[in-house]
Amino acid sequence: MRHAEISLARSSRKGAPHKIMRLLVLLLALPFLPVFLETAKAQKPAVDNRYRIGPGDVLEVRVSRAPELSRDGVRVDQRGMIRMPMWNDDVPAACLTEGELSAAIAKIYLKYKTSPHVDVFVKEFQSQPVAVTGAVRGASNFKLQRQVRLLELLSFAGGPSEAAGQTV
Repeated sequence: MRHAEISLARSSRKGAPHKIMRLLVLLLALPFLPVFLETAKAQKPAVDNRYRIGPGDVLEVRVSRAPELSRDGVRVDQRGMIRMPMWNDDVPAACLTEGELSAAIAKIYLKYKTSPHVDVFVKEFQSQPVAVTGAVRGASNFKLQRQVRLLELLSFAGGPSEAAGQTV
């Protein structure tokens, strides 16, 4: 047993300089920890839960002090485009938020107005239909206006029926 004890003591002494170096590096890096944490937070992408316009949605586009450029009931076509007065080309609307589309239209109308103010509102949400069917109390269709979890959709349909199983 004595031989084993001696070899353990020698091996722990051999690793001592490495352990001391690691400890020294940790102690030197400690003051910079808040900077590392802030950088990690800054690099984390923010989750954007805003509604994205899609084909079939009906929009209201208002240009302040320019009713001739405003439109009510603009339907986004299947290609994701809309048509605007005094503009010959289609305007891409799909996958944009209301604010992003407002900015894009304002940029287009800079040709006709100085600093145009444009507001876009979704009047009818038609691009994200969901059907809840099966063993639920009230099977139904829904038009999503935001991100929705499955449990929430099941509650919209009245919850599971008595005949429902244990898995979804």
